[in-house]
Amino acid sequence: MGYRTSWIAADGLGVEELASSLGWRLTGDSSSEHDEPGMVAFRRGQWSVVVADGYAHWKELGLKLASEIPHQGQVLYFRQSDGDMESELVCLQQGKVIWRIEYTEGEINADGSLPDHREIRERLKAYAQSSGSGTRSVAYLYELPAELGLTLVGFRHDERVADDLFYALEKA
Repeated sequence: MGYRTSWIAADGLGVEELASSLGWRLTGDSSSEHDEPGMVAFRRGQWSVVVADGYAHWKELGLKLASEIPHQGQVLYFRQSDGDMESELVCLQQGKVIWRIEYTEGEINADGSLPDHREIRERLKAYAQSSGSGTRSVAYLYELPAELGLTLVGFRHDERVADDLFYALEKA
């Protein structure tokens, strides 16, 4: 089955406003840790992020939902499924896809004017070579959308920062 997660980040939108536009509300509970599957929201720099972690939650957030956020700034949508070995990062502006990068079926597919990600790609390739998996397998490219999301938002779904404050969410 594998781990599954999705997240939506909005540049310059408040945490409560982002959660509300996605059909969720803050419960009032918060924690400096988020280790359990579920729905949480937090702030990272100028970005507000809503995360759906785990098999029971990851489909709560989708590209259609991200495209419906009434926001003038950039919105990023990310999804990753370890079981299916698929990952995707999409940038939207006013509901329209600006660019997309996706790893599926052993290939990277990209559309639009992506931010420069050559350094990330080369770093992942070097890591694959040094870890013994080599580059004949393209599995290292599976991490490319997550790493690009980390570069843009400062957040990666499987890494935590000590000063994060996660707000629990419930359906509105």
